[in-house]
Amino acid sequence: MPPVPRCQARIYGIIKRDPVETPFSYAETYGDKGHPHPLYGEHFAVSDVPVGTYTVGTEIEGKKVFRKITVEEGKLTWVVFKP
Repeated sequence: MPPVPRCQARIYGIIKRDPVETPFSYAETYGDKGHPHPLYGEHFAVSDVPVGTYTVGTEIEGKKVFRKITVEEGKLTWVVFKP
């Protein structure tokens, strides 16, 4: 059985100060073209996010889905989106 294709999605709500000339406004999931880390199995990653609390969101099957996350110094922050 062939693998099920993954749709690419945009994740909004993460704020990064740099680069100033092209402000960061969203992350994109890997879709069919990306390869998740073999141990994490993630669909997107963003590095160097300032410490703080964020409300992040995306759209799944026409529904907006939001999650509140807290980014801590030196730690991995995990978020799961489900409709």
